[in-house]
Amino acid sequence: MPVTVRLPGALRDVTGGQTKLTASGGTLRDVIADIDRRHPGFASRVLDEKGALRSYVNVYIGDEDARTRGGPAAAVPDGSEVMVIPAMAGGRLSDSPSAALDQRRLVLPLGLREEIVAHARESAPQECCGLLLGEDEVARRALRCRNVHPTPETRYLIDSTQVFEAFKASKDFDRELVGIYHSHPRSAAYPSPTDRAEAQWPDAAYVLVSLRADEPELFAYRIRDGAVREIPLSES
Repeated sequence: MPVTVRLPGALRDVTGGQTKLTASGGTLRDVIADIDRRHPGFASRVLDEKGALRSYVNVYIGDEDARTRGGPAAAVPDGSEVMVIPAMAGGRLSDSPSAALDQRRLVLPLGLREEIVAHARESAPQECCGLLLGEDEVARRALRCRNVHPTPETRYLIDSTQVFEAFKASKDFDRELVGIYHSHPRSAAYPSPTDRAEAQWPDAAYVLVSLRADEPELFAYRIRDGAVREIPLSES
C-alpha cells in the first residue's frame, strides 16, 4: 500500500506545485527515491551529500521524528503518513537587499504587534520566535514558539515539535501560515545573511522586531532565493 507524503509550500517548486504525494518504499530512503524519480531534485533537498537527512529538514513518520527511528533507514509501514517540514531558522548581522520580489502586504492587527513585542522583551537578550497564523495576507493569531538554537542570543531555530504540531493540526498549513516572526535584541529589524540563507518558506512573511532603540522597530519582508523585499505592514 502506498504511503502519503505531505509537503509544505517550501518544497512545492520541486514537485510541480503539489503538496501531497503518494509514494512507495519500505524505508524513508526508498520513499524519497521514489519521489525523486518523478520529481528530480527532491532527494537533494531532503538528503545531504552523504545521504543523511539535512540538518534543516525535519521528517516525521506518523507522529515520530524519523531521526529517532534511524533517519533515512527508518521503516515506513504501509499506509503511513510522512511529513517533510523544512526548519524555521535564522540569525542576526545586517546587510543590504540583493533583489526585488513581488510586493504584497501583511495585515498585523495592533494586538498581535503588541504580543510580538512583549515576547521579544521577555526573551531578551535571546531572540524570540513564533508563527503568525491566519488566512491569505491577514494574521489572526500569534503562536509563541521555543527557540532551541544552541546560541539563542544571535540565532533562532523554532522547535520542530511545535512546527510539526501546527502542521498536523492544519488542513492547509500553506494557507494558514502567513508569517514567521523573530527578534533582533541588539541589531536592526532587517533579515541577516543567515536569515536569508535559511529562509525556506517563500510564501510566508518574515516579521522582525528590533529592541535596539527605546521604541521597538517592527518590519515585514518576503524572502525568496536569498532576495529580500520589505512589504507594507498594516493594522487592517
